[in-house]
Amino acid sequence: PYLYLSKLINGTLVRSSGNIDGWEYMLATSYQKIDELTYDFILRKGVLFQDGTPFNADSVIENFIFFQKDPFVYSDIHKRLKKVTKISDFQVRFHLHKPYGMLLNDLTTINIYSHAYLQKRGWSTGEGSTSNSTQEPGAYGLGPYILVEGFATGRYQTPTIKLKANPYYYEKGLPYIENITLFTELTSKEAIHMALEEEGSLDIAPIPFNKKVETVLSKYARLYTK
Repeated sequence: PYLYLSKLINGTLVRSSGNIDGWEYMLATSYQKIDELTYDFILRKGVLFQDGTPFNADSVIENFIFFQKDPFVYSDIHKRLKKVTKISDFQVRFHLHKPYGMLLNDLTTINIYSHAYLQKRGWSTGEGSTSNSTQEPGAYGLGPYILVEGFATGRYQTPTIKLKANPYYYEKGLPYIENITLFTELTSKEAIHMALEEEGSLDIAPIPFNKKVETVLSKYARLYTK
């Protein structure tokens, strides 16, 4: 559950996408490869963190300083990245030790946190966790939702997690769902009962293949296949 939660509450310079590149712009709006070791990114203007503080080049610099002190090590970016410098209030430059073709891919996983959060917890994922800001509720990120109750890490999670729409989210008109409750520990039997036999109890759930007929016949459910 932590991966879905992290992408709902956090923002990155670029985010994962189903397009041919595998990524699309998020907090950055464009980039330029100056040479094999240098990349410039233009940042989105007018963006606010979930606590209302502004996002800018200083935010990116601060996050990468903390990241380099205690990075994740499941990719090679902690060895390839030399430093990130500020060109202007909305332009940053990435300097590499050696060429790295996975830079854009890795940037989809490096969340940008508020100054208050970094001062409180740093960028460490913490013992027993794979995603740091999903460990506790708070207005720490730049994503469309704020974590208001519960948590989910790589190893542990609460049975329910509650989210609310981020009023400062930069994409106008989004998110259009105000509140979300995630159930992280339902059995298939419990999920089927809630989805097929209780009105308004569960809006979205995966259904086992052998329950297609019951789903179609349920007056509370609609079946989508893909």
